[in-house]
Amino acid sequence: MGGAITLGQVADKISMLEISCSKCGRYGRQGVQNLIAVHGARIGMPELKDKLAKGCPRLENPRYDDRCHAHFPQLPKMF
Repeated sequence: MGGAITLGQVADKISMLEISCSKCGRYGRQGVQNLIAVHGARIGMPELKDKLAKGCPRLENPRYDDRCHAHFPQLPKMF
């Protein structure tokens, strides 16, 4: 975890979590309680992002500038 914001901390503030990619435009929303049921409240947001973006074809792109840019757009406003 290493000092990362946890999903449990996010659950105290919102019920739906948005994830989007600024590279390809993919966007989704998931219920925070459902995410906790699957991944646990102690998972750090960077690790959760990697798990949720797993199906992205750009995730392992050798060109760094063309890799997946998945992020949680709500987090900067909350923390």
